[in-house]
Amino acid sequence: MTVVLATKKELNHILTLENISFTKADGLLSKRALLYHLNKKRVFCLKENGEVLGYALVLPRKIDRIYSFCIHPKARGKGLAKELLSFLTSKFKKLRLEVRVENTKALKLYEGFGFKIIKRAKKFYLDGQDAYIMKN
Repeated sequence: MTVVLATKKELNHILTLENISFTKADGLLSKRALLYHLNKKRVFCLKENGEVLGYALVLPRKIDRIYSFCIHPKARGKGLAKELLSFLTSKFKKLRLEVRVENTKALKLYEGFGFKIIKRAKKFYLDGQDAYIMKN
């Protein structure tokens, strides 16, 4: 498995992954938005035997923000999220992210990498659900 800077070649694979992993309430990224971020070199993909199994979009900020992070459903539970997050935490000194309050698996993953809950954002998602804002 490798984590690489994504290119236009991976665009459709990342878009498919985005659409099967998130709902409109999560704020799905469009193909145009993903292409924009690919061109800005902000998207990283986790690949195995040439297949995109996960990706992360990191936005440059005073504290860089993991805007999107997902692993293909068929590849979950195999340590791939840890591998991708390990790459990101080694590449970026400080990171922040938002995660649904009820997403206990993701919370456990992030806490395992030293992320702490900074605050609870009420009605953060389009469906009215709350998010935790976390920083490492």
